[in-house]
Amino acid sequence: MFEHPPAISSREYMISKLAYRIQELIYGGVDEVTQKKIQEAAKKIKSPKDSINQKFHPMVGSKIIKEYKGKSIEILVVDNGFSYAGEIYKSLSSIATKITGAKWNGLKFFGVAGA
Repeated sequence: MFEHPPAISSREYMISKLAYRIQELIYGGVDEVTQKKIQEAAKKIKSPKDSINQKFHPMVGSKIIKEYKGKSIEILVVDNGFSYAGEIYKSLSSIATKITGAKWNGLKFFGVAGA
């Protein structure tokens, strides 16, 4: 199925690679124009080290859910910040502080953005 033995140790990943290859053989692969676009986009992707100091920018409408002291806390990402308990906050840190009564890094408290 491949030009060389795939270096894959995961059975699930191998199944998905084989499924993709079968579809590629039946329907045709990615055309050259699309392949070039993919390669250009890949060049623009930064490594995880590059993104360490970047701000957390979740998509509007995303929900952040955390269990804290037996309660489910739900945060909704809105245009101008984060909505929690009917109020809008500019940062997750301010919500974490409100919930716990102590100063927190919001990214760490909610377990988001690799913090």
